[in-house]
Amino acid sequence: MMNISLSNLESVIDHAVVKRGRQYWQRGLVQDLEEIEDGKWTAQVEGTQVYEVRISISDDTVTDYNCTCPYDLGPVCKHEVAMLYAIQERLSGVATTNKGEQEITRGSKRRRAKTGKQKPKTVAKKVDEVLEKMSQEEVIDLVRSYALRNREFRVILLAQATLRSGGDSKRAYRELVKESLRSGMDRHGFIDYWSTRRAVRGAEELLNKAVKLVESGNPEQAIPIFQAVIEELVPALQFADDSNGDIGGAIDWAFDVFYKCIEKFQDPIIRKDLFDYCLTEANRKQYEGWDWKWDFLRMASELISSGEQEKELFANLNCISQAEQSSEFFDLYNQEQAAQIKLEAIRKSGRENDINRFINDNLHHTSIRRLAIEQAFSNQDFSRVIELAKQGIEQDTKRQYPGLVNEWLVWLLKVAEKEENVEGIREYAGLLFFETGNFEYYERLKKTYSKSIWPDQIEKLLRHLQQRASFSTLAEIVIREKEWQKLLDLVRGHTSFETLETYHKYLAPHFPKELVEMYEKTSKELLARSMGRADYQDVCQILRRMKKLGASHRVRQLIKEFSEQYKKRRALLEELERV
Repeated sequence: MMNISLSNLESVIDHAVVKRGRQYWQRGLVQDLEEIEDGKWTAQVEGTQVYEVRISISDDTVTDYNCTCPYDLGPVCKHEVAMLYAIQERLSGVATTNKGEQEITRGSKRRRAKTGKQKPKTVAKKVDEVLEKMSQEEVIDLVRSYALRNREFRVILLAQATLRSGGDSKRAYRELVKESLRSGMDRHGFIDYWSTRRAVRGAEELLNKAVKLVESGNPEQAIPIFQAVIEELVPALQFADDSNGDIGGAIDWAFDVFYKCIEKFQDPIIRKDLFDYCLTEANRKQYEGWDWKWDFLRMASELISSGEQEKELFANLNCISQAEQSSEFFDLYNQEQAAQIKLEAIRKSGRENDINRFINDNLHHTSIRRLAIEQAFSNQDFSRVIELAKQGIEQDTKRQYPGLVNEWLVWLLKVAEKEENVEGIREYAGLLFFETGNFEYYERLKKTYSKSIWPDQIEKLLRHLQQRASFSTLAEIVIREKEWQKLLDLVRGHTSFETLETYHKYLAPHFPKELVEMYEKTSKELLARSMGRADYQDVCQILRRMKKLGASHRVRQLIKEFSEQYKKRRALLEELERV
């Protein structure tokens, strides 16, 4: 989560997101803004749909924020920004929609200060005041009436009642989760994207209670809740659009706390029952294609208390890892998951010889090889690291996994640096730079050469990269080395408005005349293929830059030339007048 405060949101949130969010707020698209409790705000923000936004603030700092929109390209969406502006306005008492309103509201703020009027009450305070004035019978009638009319509220109410009574059994919890899911279904039994939030409310109420039970030292009472939530929500994914992860998130939450409970159980009977339960669930058809079956098996490995149970777990792992043969990739993935769990179980038993033997027998799994390399490096057994890394490179080159090949190269580079092997550093840093374009490796390569030798190496490097590296990588190299003539040559071979805009600041001090020529050529090409105002504005920006480079006379000629050649393009003529 980003570190945001109401006073610095423009400086920490992406500029484009801030701009859109401010526009939404200025257009009045933030509706029903309410402070539910101290510092806890909610609102409806109109967009493609109407989205619910919740934001918590403490001492000017945003402590939590959430929006129901599907935006996932950054940590904060425009709807959240719009609401932050609305909160700013509400807290300051200054409406900034237009100047007139601003003056009126500021005056009102000053009058409030003189009269000592306090800030508006929170929704919670208003509700508390109303409830205090109602009789018990009136409250009961109100709750009963609303529960009969609103299914979501009814689910929450029944959840509280079930939990307060201690919940007769896992069956009661499952029925509650089912009822919650039904509250989000349409008439065809499908839960659409907008309804998943409502559909999991009952499960979340149960999980909140389960967490409290665990924290209060009663994990055995929480187990039926975790089981009920998982067993009902996983099959629900077959008839739901869970793109926003509401259902999957509740399942993960249940597994996370369930797993943490296991270590609290010392009773061998409870541990045996849970072990059997985990194996049974992992083999159920509803978990096929989901990683949750592996979560059950990991929990089972933590519950092992005998050699017989270990054999039983390993037999299940072998069966499950070989059952789903949809592709080579998934076969390898399933086998690796099984190998990881087996290794965890062997480690738990403390059999060092078995651990080392298992690792050596399963180096074809990436995670096991990674573990072996980390151990060898930690023990400063660098010859073993080199051996394992080179084997990994050979294996994953054949499997066509370039990302893993690069990972093993990184280990070879680490060893070379530890051993101060200059030739090794040059070899591996060079390979990693060629493959990834990451300039961290470029700098590590450069450090191995003296200033007198490095220029010759740069020439070799550029020749080597000419056919395989991207234009931006080549440009970055010559900029770092201040090879301005080489940069000019590169830009001439890739002339465009965007390229000139990117490298203008580097070329302008050294090649103003050449830059003017490229700008002129680009402006003519833009006009030849464009008829939109946005392109005309780009052309005019080019002309302004040409003026700053000392080509004012040529700019005037071009304006006259463009005005005559494209005299029917009114938008262009308007933009040219502003140059």
